[in-house]
Amino acid sequence: MPITYDEASSVSRVGRSIKMEGPGGVEVKLTAKAALKTAGRLDEAALDVLIEGAETEPLKRGKSA
Repeated sequence: MPITYDEASSVSRVGRSIKMEGPGGVEVKLTAKAALKTAGRLDEAALDVLIEGAETEPLKRGKSA
């Protein structure tokens, strides 16, 4: 089963490609079109998880000043 990391990947331009390096030694080179499509998919999936978590976690109330 894959490990879940709480560390963002680094992204850089290498010529006409996009290079993504992540935790655990992950390294991927993508075309610009593939990188944009991947970024959109990551954004959508991450938002789904955050929204789902917000809906299931109890509301935390802070102290009034």
